Amino acid sequence: MFHRVAWVMVNHNGGGELLATVDSLADDLSAGDTIVLVDNGSGDGSAEQVLALHRNVVLLRNDDNLPFSAASNRGIQYALERDCPWIGLLNPDVRVTPGLTDELVRALEEGGAERVGAVSPVITFGGTDRIWFAGGVILWPLAWIHHRGMGKRRGNAYRYHGFTSYLTGCCWLSPAQAWREVGLLDERYLMYAEDADWSARARAAGWRLRVHSTASLQHNVSSSTKGRFSPVKLYYRTVMGRRFFKFNTPLWARPLQLIGATLMHLVYAAFLLLTGNAEALEAYRRALRLKPTERVKWPPSPKQIVSSS
Repeated sequence: MFHRVAWVMVNHNGGGELLATVDSLADDLSAGDTIVLVDNGSGDGSAEQVLALHRNVVLLRNDDNLPFSAASNRGIQYALERDCPWIGLLNPDVRVTPGLTDELVRALEEGGAERVGAVSPVITFGGTDRIWFAGGVILWPLAWIHHRGMGKRRGNAYRYHGFTSYLTGCCWLSPAQAWREVGLLDERYLMYAEDADWSARARAAGWRLRVHSTASLQHNVSSSTKGRFSPVKLYYRTVMGRRFFKFNTPLWARPLQLIGATLMHLVYAAFLLLTGNAEALEAYRRALRLKPTERVKWPPSPKQIVSSS
């Protein structure tokens, strides 16, 4: 079954969103391409529905809702053990544009001499022509990660074609050799920042990361965490982001972060205050109070994140 591409997808009660995602992906796959669906103890029957409807799906079941990094690693390892040459990550809340898989494979094959370790499409906000991700910039002095092109029209995607500092775990495809050299996702990142960490390790190992501007994907942003500024998303993204910079910041940038990171946190807190989202602001405050290496509870509990101290 594993002759070419394995797309690893993690599901937890994805419902109709998962079904729509797999429908769009299955239409894009060639013979020998496979969806490795890692189901995290779902109780809604979504994984079983996918398995009944599509023949090119391998279902790996977890009894519990594992962190994204751990669940993804199970799927990646499964594909590696079966000598799949191209292995990618894909969110369960996307819509695949026809030709995506072939374009990404072709980009990796053509970029072999440049040691391209991963390639991503340009990702737009679901149902719009506005860019969500066209590569990323890591602002080390500010301890901040920025999506290139966010909010720009899809027609501007050509400006972001080429190499980038990091790729998002929403969608990227890698050669198996890159996974073997760089390693799997770091499971210290429960949800968020595992992609930035893998990207940093890949670049340190001599691999390059690329955005392929003619390949596209639509992303229903944060459907699994119930909104762009949901307390759960803000809490885990903030804690794991600080963990990433704790482990990866180069020595030259550490003194600058003492001021830069504090400034960015103040600006973002002020922004949340102006939105009037008290729960989001409380989640952000709690995330900043934790030490970057402190143990974080899993699975997510929105009530604990925003409840009064």
